[in-house]
Amino acid sequence: MKKAFVILCVILCSCSSIKERKSQQFFENWHKDSTLFLSKIETLTEIEKDIKTLITIELNNYKFPDYKKDFPKVEYIIFPEHLRISMYKHERNRGLDITNQEGLIFADSLFKNNINFNKLKPLILTESYKNKSPKDSLSYGFGSYYENINRNKAKVILERPYLEKGSKYMPPIEIPYLEFNKALDTAHVFIYHLHHNTEKRYVKQNHNWQLDKDYEFH
Repeated sequence: MKKAFVILCVILCSCSSIKERKSQQFFENWHKDSTLFLSKIETLTEIEKDIKTLITIELNNYKFPDYKKDFPKVEYIIFPEHLRISMYKHERNRGLDITNQEGLIFADSLFKNNINFNKLKPLILTESYKNKSPKDSLSYGFGSYYENINRNKAKVILERPYLEKGSKYMPPIEIPYLEFNKALDTAHVFIYHLHHNTEKRYVKQNHNWQLDKDYEFH
């Protein structure tokens, strides 16, 4: 009986070790592909530079939970492959009917994501990885901070929006959409958090983007 128990423990440890190696290799390959994706982005246009700056500001200001304390193996964060960008001749007022297309120059154009983030290693969710990223349940290597899933195995944190059971998992923060005026001196940044969505307004002053602290729309 004791011998059988020892054999069982060895088998379980071996299986866990195999899963860990496969998980490590999977995320290393994904990060390598993501680095290659980001390196292929050519010289940035003015609006692309503004997009990158605004997203970098938001990501660096976002207060991530202390994952390393409870999830010691977390190394990565997932970002979308593309961002949706719209532009109007003049800034739209808060609360304006979004179906009103007056002054629209272009809407929902897709721009390649070109993030600059050093707190965690970026994983770009390209088409080849969409089916490999969990949606309804978390496989080995993916964990949830708030649901306390895969505490000692997770290399990436995903959460359910509003902690609703049955909802699809997403990164702790997403910035899927930005809106500019033609002069590129005003921008609205739309941010999806775990518990709420936010719209923020930025104004460019002396070539620097400044947050309008009096404007925040939930």
